[in-house]
Amino acid sequence: QFALLGIQFNWTLQCQTALEKCKTSKGIMSETNKQQTSILTELSSWCLQDLGSKMNRTKIETLVTIHVHQKDVFSDMTKLYKERKIQDANDFEWLKQARFYWRPNVEDRHGPGASIISVCDTDFKYAWEYLGCKERLVITPL
Repeated sequence: QFALLGIQFNWTLQCQTALEKCKTSKGIMSETNKQQTSILTELSSWCLQDLGSKMNRTKIETLVTIHVHQKDVFSDMTKLYKERKIQDANDFEWLKQARFYWRPNVEDRHGPGASIISVCDTDFKYAWEYLGCKERLVITPL
């Protein structure tokens, strides 16, 4: 659960930062894409190791599946950026994605700080819903 949330926080932060800086930092989109490939390479290398249990293997495979989708989404956005079809973090291609943010100034029932999931112009407070540890074959786009 925490690993899934963590990988989604990390992906959102990397993408958001790249999209905010892409007007002033020419290579940041490609650089971010390479960073995400590196993360995926590391995660997938874990699948080749003895992970001790079927449950651990399913957890790692789930992280890989999620990150493959995330990497594909950002690769597509990088391509659109190079074609000048997106310009910043306010573009619909980014806003339509499920984005995971940590907001230290927002409170939830556990106190200060909250995980916020944003899709388009809607924000949801993450309420620690249990996602389970199940196999995922693919993630489909919006």
